[in-house]
Amino acid sequence: MPKIYGYCRVSTDEQARSGLGLESQQYICEHYINYLLGCAKYTHLTPGEIFTEKTGVSASKVDLIRRPEGYRLHMILEEGDHVVIAKHDRCFRSVRDFQWTRPVWEARDVTMHFANLSMDMTTPTGNLLANVMVSVAEWESRVISERTKDALEAKKRRGEAPTGDNPGPGYQFIGKRRMLVPNRDDYPILRLITWLHERQGMSFAKISDRIEQLLAERENRKPIRRVVFNGPGRKWSKDRCRRAYINFAKIDQEDVPTPVRPWRPSP
Repeated sequence: MPKIYGYCRVSTDEQARSGLGLESQQYICEHYINYLLGCAKYTHLTPGEIFTEKTGVSASKVDLIRRPEGYRLHMILEEGDHVVIAKHDRCFRSVRDFQWTRPVWEARDVTMHFANLSMDMTTPTGNLLANVMVSVAEWESRVISERTKDALEAKKRRGEAPTGDNPGPGYQFIGKRRMLVPNRDDYPILRLITWLHERQGMSFAKISDRIEQLLAERENRKPIRRVVFNGPGRKWSKDRCRRAYINFAKIDQEDVPTPVRPWRPSP
């Protein structure tokens, strides 16, 4: 018997951990699915799973079927199934992705619904409006990206912090204007990260494991797992190690002192 599935997504790991955006989308999916099941033309359907991306993934950079839950949804669909998408811009931020996915699903007799738009996409008008709204979502994503880059470049020219109160590994704030300058105290560990990545071929996840093991031994505690949903996580996470590697390449190498011995956690 054909089923009706749901799909939800958020764009950052922080949003995924908080669950706030996902809970709202799941609520929308559930209520829209119940609405469709109450319609006479959909009484033959049975409710299926609501697929939720557990980690933040960008819809403008990663196509639907290349996302973990999007791929699982795509592979499980059968003839006559329906898919309720909570918000069109949570699923598609690329016209190319939408224009590839929809014909493939239609060829398998799979019907797509955008719950936030509440329109019949099987009609010519619904098809037109769906393409327009996805185009607007892609335009919005590109405009936001362009504005963000311009703002970061302006801050960089003024020597200010790019975002928030965290200067990032390898940098620090000084003065009332919070000028962003290299932090020499971070150089040894930044050099270690660079050496492990370039010379030893280690991934940033493995580098994070190595540093966390050293810190755990020094502080006489158990190493913190890579992914922590509740409570503080690692100081040198995979993403922080990656940023440290990138920042170290930007810093003037002549100003970096050569370490006499490999980095170890300070007592």
